[in-house]
Amino acid sequence: MGCMRCAPDAEVEAYGQRLGDACSEADMMVRQRCRRRGWACTPGVRRRPGRRPAGCRAIPPTGAARIVRARAVTQEPKDYEREARIFYPVIIQVTHHQKIGSAGMDMAPKPKGLAPEYGAQFRDESVADAYPTRPPYPTEVFDVLAGLARDEPRTVLDLGCGTGDIARPLAPRVSRVDAVDPSPAMLAGGRALPCGDHPHLHWIRASAEEFDYPAPFALVVAAESLHWMDWGVVLPRIGRALSPRGRLALVVGRGFIDVPWAANLRPLIDAYSTNRDFAPYDLVGELTGRGLFAVEGHLQTAPVPFAQPVAAYVESWHSRNGFSRERMGARAAEFDTQLTALVRPFAVADWLSFRLVADIVWGHPQRG
Repeated sequence: MGCMRCAPDAEVEAYGQRLGDACSEADMMVRQRCRRRGWACTPGVRRRPGRRPAGCRAIPPTGAARIVRARAVTQEPKDYEREARIFYPVIIQVTHHQKIGSAGMDMAPKPKGLAPEYGAQFRDESVADAYPTRPPYPTEVFDVLAGLARDEPRTVLDLGCGTGDIARPLAPRVSRVDAVDPSPAMLAGGRALPCGDHPHLHWIRASAEEFDYPAPFALVVAAESLHWMDWGVVLPRIGRALSPRGRLALVVGRGFIDVPWAANLRPLIDAYSTNRDFAPYDLVGELTGRGLFAVEGHLQTAPVPFAQPVAAYVESWHSRNGFSRERMGARAAEFDTQLTALVRPFAVADWLSFRLVADIVWGHPQRG
């Protein structure tokens, strides 16, 4: 298959269908059952109840993240174990989804670290100013998203778009992108960046809760943003706004793998973050447990190289929750000094090198 940027719509649609087939909900359920028994499974083998399937190997019962990457088009899915994953804008623990009745979780509050006062930090000007120092999403993310937009017109809604890291590169590939964010500073910054004035791209100032969802959308994307929204309000509205084959795609993280200073970074985050209530969480597990989202597929992109100057890496932290310069005050400079000292020994000519990945989960929200 050739470049997805130039592929005809039929080929893009077929690619999206294969992604759904390669990482079906049924296969994911099988993997989860195996993992609960301490096994790591290999798809496509005969399984017998109560026994470890052929092709499954024992794994230690730890809380470490285990991600399944659907390798379309002809390759079999594989299991990947990742270490020291530093995600933007927060560190998310991807774990087995706990099987909890929806009635019980409907009454449960969101994790305290996702309270509205913490989400409001993304309206701070310093956060918007620091956004361009975040790494870009791998190109594979846009191949997947374009393949998921199957209905015509291929209209996409990007909720909590920020400066348009998803909306701007996606706009040339689809019929229209409505990029929605409540922050004037984010929208102004996005318009000034490459593809910010693309004719397919429409910037809209509104929160996900206030937006009126005017048209059928072939795809709704929430990239590192849904955790800040009111799930009980937003998910049913998304469900009603989707076209017949429409999907909700969650880009739940972009991050660096095998970061050598990760172990020493955690205490620094704990000491300086203004979000004192933050704890690792599983967004997809929170949504599925409440009966708000049904997973259809999950893909982790192949690692791609990425490099940036030490100063840009340090500044990128101020685009994350808990590190707004307005809210950190004088402690922001202290944090910058300590983080610079931590990472500089790993730099070459003052540049840091990484391997960048992103995780995408797609499926059907509750229609309400």
